[in-house]
Amino acid sequence: MAFGYNRPAMNPTQPLPGTTPPPAPYGAPPPSGGGGNDQWPIYVGVGCALLGLCCFCGVGVSGLMWALSQNGALGIGATRVHVSATVTSYLGLGAGIGPGTVCDLPITAETQQDGTQTCHVVMTCGGQVLYGDAQQGFFPCQFSTSPPRVVGQDANTSMADHDGAFNIDTTQSTVALADDFLGRAGMFTLSANITSTTAE
Repeated sequence: MAFGYNRPAMNPTQPLPGTTPPPAPYGAPPPSGGGGNDQWPIYVGVGCALLGLCCFCGVGVSGLMWALSQNGALGIGATRVHVSATVTSYLGLGAGIGPGTVCDLPITAETQQDGTQTCHVVMTCGGQVLYGDAQQGFFPCQFSTSPPRVVGQDANTSMADHDGAFNIDTTQSTVALADDFLGRAGMFTLSANITSTTAE
């Protein structure tokens, strides 16, 4: 018969009181603290919520960019710049053209291998084509659809290159056109103020 108090049973996997537990073997998983990791449902829930938020935001932003590009607000996917202008002065013999006449200028561009750009435009004023066609109306330029911008000029008249002398600067809202007596509309000079510049 043993005398004294009854000691509680010791778990062989637990360190003795007052001692430091030995380090875990290399590569062994950290102790679970008893009963395993019961927080994994929280991690899964947070991950799914973040994934859903990213998907939602991605679709939302893409949809917004597409909608803006359709009306030329950003120029994304645009291939030309459409300029509208109003004649401020005209000197020539063309009928139906004068101050207040509306001009339409759809402009496209190609970028060459050396990085320079060549623009093309068919400029009509009051329903009359004054500059450019399928073979004419090309000029060196700086062209952008986002933001929509065109700056360039053709310094020669029809006597030299079979179309008029053309100058456009959308940053200054100006268009100028002049030709000699060999031009389709005869000798004239025209200045116009740009009223809108949009990407299409």
